[in-house]
Amino acid sequence: MKRYIYITSLLLAVGMISADDHKGEGKKMEKAKSHPNFLLTPKECKETKEAIGGLLLMSDKIWKEVEKHSEHYGKEWTEKEWAKASFIASTAADYSTVYDVWCKDMLAMRAKMAMKKKMKEKKDD
Repeated sequence: MKRYIYITSLLLAVGMISADDHKGEGKKMEKAKSHPNFLLTPKECKETKEAIGGLLLMSDKIWKEVEKHSEHYGKEWTEKEWAKASFIASTAADYSTVYDVWCKDMLAMRAKMAMKKKMKEKKDD
């Protein structure tokens, strides 16, 4: 279990550390970065979404383990595992809020702009 938490923490930390390394992304990204509401790039949003899925899977796995083995290992073990599952689920909820606020609308807007561009190209043909 500790290994899963460690791996997830590393994945999340890599996303945060690499947030400053965007030198080759061009003028559009620099313009976007200067916007006061800019926080995450589309790549970082994707990584956040994947991390949320990983955290939810970990939490669900622990939950199922507790349900399966709670009588065998006793009350103390069960409470400890419930606390782990709760913490991981809470962390996933926090990251879901970040994704919802900073990524969801941005990605929807990018998709909408791409569709408009395709429609315009079809009209021009």
